[in-house]
Amino acid sequence: MRNVKRTFPALLVLIMMVFTITNVSAQDKEKRKKYRDRWEWVRPVPPVPPVPPVPPVPPMKPVPPVPPIPPIPPIDPISPIEPIAPIDPIEPITPISPADSWSSDWGWSHRGDDFFVAYDEESELYIETRGRVRFSGDGEEIRSISRDGFLKVKEKETGREIYVEQDPDGELYYDYYKKGKKLPFEGEGEKWLKEIWDTLIKKLDH
Repeated sequence: MRNVKRTFPALLVLIMMVFTITNVSAQDKEKRKKYRDRWEWVRPVPPVPPVPPVPPVPPMKPVPPVPPIPPIPPIDPISPIEPIAPIDPIEPITPISPADSWSSDWGWSHRGDDFFVAYDEESELYIETRGRVRFSGDGEEIRSISRDGFLKVKEKETGREIYVEQDPDGELYYDYYKKGKKLPFEGEGEKWLKEIWDTLIKKLDH
């Protein structure tokens, strides 16, 4: 009976050791299984194929040399400028003869070959013509004005002015101005010309 009591603890220890070893082995197997399953799930990446070698770049063709620039031909010397011929002296202006000009307390006038200027103090009219101005036989109207000629009448106080020319077709046209502003001749301009007509004819016939 004593022998049984002595061997029982030893047997119990042995059983516990066997159980522990068995349990550790089972756990180790389980860990190995999980580890193996995990590596089977993660499949290895296949190796990347090697990159083929880059073919060598063919050598560039040599650039042809630039041809030399031809020399610039010499410039011909500039010929000397011919001297300018001297200008003929201007002939002196022939003074107006006393018969072609007059003055008085009420005005003055000057007449040349193709011009006439006069001023009337009483009416304050300035009259100027260029070229030949022809009137009708009764002196009631202008018949014609030579090419590039004109008749100009201006009143100093009011700034009224009438300018008459003839176009290439022989038609007379009248421009009327008042203080520098152009206005229609018909109406006011035509009426004013009739008012000063007698003075105009008197001066031109002087």
